[in-house]
Amino acid sequence: MVQAQEHELSQQHSAAATPGAIAKPDAAAGPIVMCVIGNPEPFEGVLRSLEAQSIQSLGALDDLEKSLQQDTKKHAIVVYANPVMVLGDKLQAGGGMTEATANWRDSTERLLSLFRRDRRRITLIDGHAAQRAPELLERLLGDRLSRQLDLAGKPQTDDEPAGLPQLVAAQALHQDEVAAALVSELEASSLPLGPAYRIDVDALIADGLSHATKGAVETMREENDLLMLQLHQVQEELEIQCSKNRRLQEEQREIRAGAKKAALVRDGVQAEFNEAREAWGADRKALADELEWNASTLTALRRSLSWRLTAPVRRVLGLFMGDSKL
Repeated sequence: MVQAQEHELSQQHSAAATPGAIAKPDAAAGPIVMCVIGNPEPFEGVLRSLEAQSIQSLGALDDLEKSLQQDTKKHAIVVYANPVMVLGDKLQAGGGMTEATANWRDSTERLLSLFRRDRRRITLIDGHAAQRAPELLERLLGDRLSRQLDLAGKPQTDDEPAGLPQLVAAQALHQDEVAAALVSELEASSLPLGPAYRIDVDALIADGLSHATKGAVETMREENDLLMLQLHQVQEELEIQCSKNRRLQEEQREIRAGAKKAALVRDGVQAEFNEAREAWGADRKALADELEWNASTLTALRRSLSWRLTAPVRRVLGLFMGDSKL
């Protein structure tokens, strides 16, 4: 039931895809290389079919980037594991969702950074979605590479439907704003093969009950209780992180407000200082001018004829008054 829904959604997604959303190569593809990110086991059929098309496999993104730099006519196919399945597997293995999400963000940001720089020579493929829609992959990838592909056997998988770990992973990706934005960009940049998994809790319960014995049902309930507890813990961690972010933002606003207020006070003090300095400079100049004028007046007086003629009189007066300066 879940697979039928996914197949229908995949076809609708393909029909509704905007023409030209995935950039076409500048010309017919030359040499083609392939890089796989994540656990390849769930989509090994797709990888074997692609390798049969004379596509060279590379190890890591470093090798891919170096290969593209060496040959400008080369085209790269990057097959990545679906993020919901990656995080679901980490959770099922007992890993922490916060750390797993952070690691996935780092690797995906690096992949998308490489894709943005050379999007016309890089094709991104969700391996899980490709395994479920091989005919659509053959058609879209062949059109993308401008060559006829024959994915022998049209590999399909009998993967079990997504379970509670994937539900927890999808919830964690949705609540992490950065991760959610990366998922959206990754889906928009990849071949439109449709969603690999449709998380439907009611369908999961129905499928589980129809194929399980009583013991298996009890075991599944215990596992579900444990996973729900982990989900609540993840939600609490996210809420704590959001609260910390809000406090940091409030502190930053207070710091900016304090800095702005301090800048205003500083500008006011600087203005007052400038005014006082200008006033002091004006007073100093006025005093200097007055002193210079008095000095020049005194010099002119002492050089005058009347000053010299009255010198004997001043000396006599000085004798009587006891003032030698006269």
